[in-house]
Amino acid sequence: MGRKIFWKLQNLLWKDSPKVKFVPYLNLTVSNQVIEKYIKDSKSRNFESIYLDRKGELTEGLRSDFVFFRIFNKKGIELKREYFESVTDEKVKEIYEILKKEI
Repeated sequence: MGRKIFWKLQNLLWKDSPKVKFVPYLNLTVSNQVIEKYIKDSKSRNFESIYLDRKGELTEGLRSDFVFFRIFNKKGIELKREYFESVTDEKVKEIYEILKKEI
């Protein structure tokens, strides 16, 4: 779901993309060897930046089977916080409108 949000917003914001930072995060405290091998094997690919948290230092607010999504302005003030079970085009549009106001 996080990747879907990222790609849709990146397409909508392509002119302003340098002004927006997308920071995905993966909680790897419960990962297994298959996931670790995939990450290791994928290091040479040109993916977007992602935080890999093996110690669980950033787990506050996380819930299983949900995407935890937050939007901050340039000053670091949180504008929106929401949990997603699925992503719709309407939800992406809502996020886009928030971002456009801040750019």
